Amino acid sequence: MIHGALDKSYWGMDLMSDMRHQADDKSEPTISVIVPSYNEEACLQDTVAEIRESLQAAQISFEIVIVDDGSTDATPAIAQDLAQDENIRVHHLVQNSGMGAAMRAGVQEAVGLWMCFLPADGQFPATELVKLYERSEGAHAVAGEVSVRGRAQSDDLLRVALSKGLRFSMRLAHPRMPKFNGILLVKRELVQSMNLVGATGFVHMEILDRIRRTQKKFELRYVPIELQARTGGTSKTANIKTILAVTADIVRLRKSYFFS
Repeated sequence: MIHGALDKSYWGMDLMSDMRHQADDKSEPTISVIVPSYNEEACLQDTVAEIRESLQAAQISFEIVIVDDGSTDATPAIAQDLAQDENIRVHHLVQNSGMGAAMRAGVQEAVGLWMCFLPADGQFPATELVKLYERSEGAHAVAGEVSVRGRAQSDDLLRVALSKGLRFSMRLAHPRMPKFNGILLVKRELVQSMNLVGATGFVHMEILDRIRRTQKKFELRYVPIELQARTGGTSKTANIKTILAVTADIVRLRKSYFFS
């Protein structure tokens, strides 16, 4: 495992798949669920339990990859305890490096045919991931889409306003970028071949846009999903720091296209 938060591979410079797991490998889980976690001691255990129960009930083989983003609370210890389950692994970053770094680290760890990012805060019920998988046949990716009403009911007004403002900025810089407002199920092999540059949750949009640019017939499906209030803890994203970081991601991706 790679533990240095400043390792080049975290910035998408060495993300080529080593092809260790071929599609016909019977040990390969169907879905790798990546759970980025930063100071989520109040939510992590319940979130992981819900993921496990939902996928087992749907008879979908899976692995859960918890990425501890340099947490300073009990999150690392809780994650290690959860990893006693053979279907759960933990990857620790030595310092808090942001959502994007945690997501990229999870991408490198994943071995499933499909991968999905589910935040540890429990706002996206794991049953919604099952809905996405049920619509995945023949697709490159399936995006769970939260309605504007659903977002307003489950998030605070500040976070809703910030989200709208950032989406407007994305449209200006990347007018053809596929819309996204929820969770994403995507073929692992497509993502592990990418040089991802995002440092925030903007990585979701970056993945979709890079697939759009490389696949002649990009099959992206949208499925309406539900969003619920946090099960505990506080949001780490509704602040000016996140706005600036996502704005930097938007510009960084534009530059990467220009110089590639």
